[in-house]
Amino acid sequence: MKLEIYEMKRHSLQQALQRLQAVAADMQLDSQAKQAQMAWENLGHEQFHMVVVGEFSRGKSTFVNALLGQKILPVSKNPTTAIISKIVYGDEPEFVLHYKNDKAPKAVSQEEFSGLKAPKEGLFHDVCDKLAKTRLFAEQEALDEIEYAAVKYPLAFCQNQVELVDTPGTNDLNTGRIEITYRYLDQADALILLLAADQALSESEADFLRERILKKKIQDIFFVINRKDTLHGPAEEQQVIDFVRTNLKALLPDEMKPKLNIFLVSSKQALLYRRSEAGEVLKPKQLLAKPENLEITGFPALEDSIGRFLAEEKGQAKLQKYVRQGREILQTIGETIAMRQELLAHSADEIREQAEAMEPRFLAIKHETAGIISNLRQKLEAGEGQLENACIAAGDQLRASAIAAVDNYTGAMNEKQLKAAVERAVTPEQKRWLETMHNEQQAIVSAAVNTAKDALDKIWSDLRELGEFSVKTTGSQTVSLQFRLEDVEEYKPSKTEETAGSWCIGGALGLLLGAHVFLPALALGALGAGLLGLFRDSREDIREKAKQQIAVQYTEQAEKVKDNVLRSYKAQVNDVCQQIQAAIDGRIEDMRHQLQTVLEEKEKQELDVEKENKMLMARANVVAECGNQLKAAAQ
Repeated sequence: MKLEIYEMKRHSLQQALQRLQAVAADMQLDSQAKQAQMAWENLGHEQFHMVVVGEFSRGKSTFVNALLGQKILPVSKNPTTAIISKIVYGDEPEFVLHYKNDKAPKAVSQEEFSGLKAPKEGLFHDVCDKLAKTRLFAEQEALDEIEYAAVKYPLAFCQNQVELVDTPGTNDLNTGRIEITYRYLDQADALILLLAADQALSESEADFLRERILKKKIQDIFFVINRKDTLHGPAEEQQVIDFVRTNLKALLPDEMKPKLNIFLVSSKQALLYRRSEAGEVLKPKQLLAKPENLEITGFPALEDSIGRFLAEEKGQAKLQKYVRQGREILQTIGETIAMRQELLAHSADEIREQAEAMEPRFLAIKHETAGIISNLRQKLEAGEGQLENACIAAGDQLRASAIAAVDNYTGAMNEKQLKAAVERAVTPEQKRWLETMHNEQQAIVSAAVNTAKDALDKIWSDLRELGEFSVKTTGSQTVSLQFRLEDVEEYKPSKTEETAGSWCIGGALGLLLGAHVFLPALALGALGAGLLGLFRDSREDIREKAKQQIAVQYTEQAEKVKDNVLRSYKAQVNDVCQQIQAAIDGRIEDMRHQLQTVLEEKEKQELDVEKENKMLMARANVVAECGNQLKAAAQ
């Protein structure tokens, strides 16, 4: 993937932001200097998030390995991906496990990482020894504790800040991994939905696309049909592509149909080819399967398309965010330079008079803003009751579904099948719980913030008028201290936020709306282990004991989930209010400081007007050069 043009623009934009930070710091514009520094740092860490999703047995791990050019992820005919894997570029290989609880991250070897596989279907049933079963359940619980694996590797595909995310199968019955996969969908710059040529776009895949992707307004999707090598010639290949295209057009909204991206690839052949080209010695059977060239596999066309999309669409969108921030900083610095140049021509008494006239209004605005933020906090805190009720209702429904599954179960009373029946019943309820919590938070925050928006807009308007004060000049120039709403906005609302009708300031509300609630898995590992000793009893005894254990486990887990949801929500409410207040306070302090700096210099009579003017002109030249860099990055 070629992202050279994006990288050149990013580097130039970072230089401009660094220079603006230096000028702002030199002029003691603290909030502008901090904003420029933060923008520079964030741009340096900006990544492209490529998320690969698909059902089990679609060759997902092989596909990711083929993109990377090396066998990094474990591959098997059975479901293997047990955790999320976030793969980025690193000069040296590194594998670090991050956990859901407070447990510290753990570095592991590549061999240990490759051993993190989902249990083979039927494994627990096949093992007869009780101690062995207990060990297997313990291993499964250890897997469920892992949040994700961070993988660094010197891979060409991941250069230029590309992060490739491999997810568990979308049809995974393990409820502990449902939220793991869904959590990354909204964060993706591009989504790769992997299908299989021999069973392309099944009913469950169509449902996943419709319910979990399109309903979230996710539109940047590459549809990749794997296993091209299993088809018999161009005619059958075209038949599969046409089938997928026809069925996708029946599912997709009209605006997505013209830019439908469908690719037919052979992950197996591409990986063999790249392993061989990298100097790896293949086995005779692998050499026979290796294609003559990479074009046969379909990967070059896919990678070129992804590269163009990231550079021309997503890359430019990322740069525009920082260009806008840079222009806001540049404008404030330029206005400050003009103000200081103008104030140099006036006496300390004139400057002091303006500063004294503005101070009461500064204090009044801070008081008004504190009241608005206090009301916002009260409205957000009042929403805790809604969230708590939603948690309780969802937990009750989840528990009822699990118990009903045991009541309605008619199969053989063995641990594996009973556990699977409960999981099948609970999985859709778990999905609904996730959506309910997310939607409840969006609704609460959107309503509260929209109420605060009008009041804050009045504050911004007053500050504009306050900033546009005039000092008597020999000419007709008016000195303006602008305070714009954009000064405290970090970025445009995301698609998710726009859909919710939300309004964000300082990025804080974006963090709240964009974050999924912390929802621990309601896995049945503990239930399964507890049932090991039950099967000596009668069928109905087993049923009743299973229901009792489910009721206890799900009640306890639901209470923990509710506590975590509310604790996370309270922390995010604090962040929202604090960031809004800090943004306003910082801008007012800048306005105060601008006047005070010139006043102090005047009063001490240490100001060499000609020298100061030359210094201001030099700063103005730097600002103009930065403006040209911002303009180039925006094109």
